[in-house]
Amino acid sequence: MEVLHADAPQLFHGLTHRALPLVVLSANSGVMGLALLTRRRHVAARRAAALAVAAILWAWGAARYPAMPVGGVTVDQSASRPAVLSARLIALACGAVLVIPALWLLYATFQRVHTGEAPRTRGRSSS
Repeated sequence: MEVLHADAPQLFHGLTHRALPLVVLSANSGVMGLALLTRRRHVAARRAAALAVAAILWAWGAARYPAMPVGGVTVDQSASRPAVLSARLIALACGAVLVIPALWLLYATFQRVHTGEAPRTRGRSSS
């Protein structure tokens, strides 16, 4: 924390003031995830780890707000025109139509319970 205070005082101030609840949530989620791992509750530990990462990313954004990472540009100054935003949303929707069913099929395929039996084929075997 001392290095962050010395190298990025604005970020340090944001993380210790505006974004402090998100930093605390991230720390608590991380500790909870480790505790869940010791109890072999892997699914819950995964969720806690995801929450910890998401909270610290949101904390970084909240600490930097309204300044953007590029110089002294604010959010309002860096916003695109409405036509560009509409085009991006349309492209995002088209991509989601293609990607979401593929991901669902991928996850469904690998989450099935396998019995360990070889698949049965019709007809004669080669032996």
